[in-house]
Amino acid sequence: MPDFRNGLKERPPPPRLMHICEKFSDHVQILHLLIWDEDCLKSICQGLTNCCPNLKQLRIEGEFARSIGVDLFPFGGEGILARKPNLTVFAFTCMICKPEIQFLKDLANFIQLVVNASPNLRGVTIPWGFYPDFANSKCLESLNISLDDVDPFEIEDVQNVSKLSEMLHQVDGQLVSLCFGTVQKTDLLGPLEYYHFKNSSPIGFNLLRRMPKLRKFCNRIVEMFRSADFLQNIEMMPFLETLVIGRDLKQLRGVDAILRGICNAKMILPSVRKLELIELYDPKLLDGVATAFPNLERLEMVQRIATGLWGQVDKVEMDIMLEACRDWSGLKHFKVTLWKYPEKMGEFLQGLLQGREFFQRLTTFEIKTRHYQRMKMTRSFTEDEMALFKQLLLVWIRWTGSRLPGWV
Repeated sequence: MPDFRNGLKERPPPPRLMHICEKFSDHVQILHLLIWDEDCLKSICQGLTNCCPNLKQLRIEGEFARSIGVDLFPFGGEGILARKPNLTVFAFTCMICKPEIQFLKDLANFIQLVVNASPNLRGVTIPWGFYPDFANSKCLESLNISLDDVDPFEIEDVQNVSKLSEMLHQVDGQLVSLCFGTVQKTDLLGPLEYYHFKNSSPIGFNLLRRMPKLRKFCNRIVEMFRSADFLQNIEMMPFLETLVIGRDLKQLRGVDAILRGICNAKMILPSVRKLELIELYDPKLLDGVATAFPNLERLEMVQRIATGLWGQVDKVEMDIMLEACRDWSGLKHFKVTLWKYPEKMGEFLQGLLQGREFFQRLTTFEIKTRHYQRMKMTRSFTEDEMALFKQLLLVWIRWTGSRLPGWV
């Protein structure tokens, strides 16, 4: 279907989904649909009922901004979808999370219909505020609960802790990956400046029992959960290998609070091999939690927000960051992703030179930016910056395991 997410006011003409599905029915294995509102789900239900028996992946994205009710099936229809035994991936994404979405039973019913018709689902992405019944999803391994462009107070309106706990309890013994946050994009959430997350109440949420198979836990919205609950839930994941902790707003320091809590509680997480920290404000905290991850092999840090708590432009203190990682003796891979290279390039290069003893013992050391191509800007080095850069190049030449995209 066409993508109508760019502000189209009038309802688009009915798409010819059935024509396409009928013509290529047996050949369709991946179906990715961008839709305007839930009225389009009628055509999708019809297509899934009568066509695409070999479907393996179903991905649906939409704003659902009209918030209207719709009958998914014709009057007198059976009200179920044809079984899809080959369907292993199902992703249903609401691009805008609104409180009224939770009251649209049609969206919840559609998600449940697909889950019921697909007994072999392995990976599922659902919007925040929806809690399908996974009692018969015995193969489910990956669950992503996603949201976009959301006001924190709206999150409070659609959250239901008891239903969330009940849903996770159905699959806590089989999940390998559990993620909260924006998972369909590489960037973080995009909240507006007038959102006041600090005035909202964090959600109290505790896992009911251990998750013995869980290997990856990703929480990119740490402000939504109480820090103490987060630490308690981590203890319910005894064999966790990948931990991703992130925050989306510059007004709070949720990642810092979690790391500080890990340090104060003297937690030991020996199974974790990869740690990704998104928007850590104080890199000095890395030194204190080194003992908590004694077997860590890969560390990734993402610094997307370029301003500090009061709007000033922060410098990237590479010397402090590298010095704080000095005690991570088992670390082999270190990656830093910046929103853009800092204005004070001389201090940035000097910090890299001061930390060369640390990164020279690594297998890989990568620095990259997330600047979009159209936003990239270039400037010339000053004489002092060029002198530092030449020194750094000599270090890179002696140590071939590193790379600086765009520089070398």
